[in-house]
Amino acid sequence: MLVGLEAAQFVEELAACIAEGSEFPPNAPRFRSMCLSVPSLAAVRSHFISTN
Repeated sequence: MLVGLEAAQFVEELAACIAEGSEFPPNAPRFRSMCLSVPSLAAVRSHFISTN
């Protein structure tokens, strides 16, 4: 699941997970989406609600 991620992405998001203080360690799909800057469904929904 983590194949193809750059070391810098991994280190940066690992630090963000620790600082966030929620689920740790996050599951692999969630961590990968964080590394790739994929927004959460809640963030996307909020964006579309606020722009309409």
